[in-house]
Amino acid sequence: MRYLLSADHHSNIQIRYLLFADHHLNIQMRYLLSADHHSNIQMRYLLVADHLSNIQMRYLLVADHHSNIQIRYLLVANHHSNIQIRYLLFADHHSNIQISYFVFADHHLNIQTRYLLQITIATFKLDMSCLLITIAAFK
Repeated sequence: MRYLLSADHHSNIQIRYLLFADHHLNIQMRYLLSADHHSNIQMRYLLVADHLSNIQMRYLLVADHHSNIQIRYLLVANHHSNIQIRYLLFADHHSNIQISYFVFADHHLNIQTRYLLQITIATFKLDMSCLLITIAAFK
């Protein structure tokens, strides 16, 4: 396990990095946290990889607490079965805007599902729930 902490107190910037690896089980986890306390910006990144099962999960969170903006991104991939899941959330809490987006793809069967969950604007809610399924070819 490796751990790194870098801090610049003059600029109010802090970086933390964690690496955990179990080579016997072929599992690796990486975690990165970057924080700029002066600008109220924080970035978190998590990567979990199981090389034996060909599974990988990535998680990214970018938050600007000063302007109330937050972005979340999740990617789960199973390379063995060619399945991938992506999820994106963008939120501006100051303007009350939120966008959620979801994609599921099975590259082996050439099936892809995209789903735009919701868009919330100001005081009224505009539900743009739409489902798009793309089937390229049948096997």
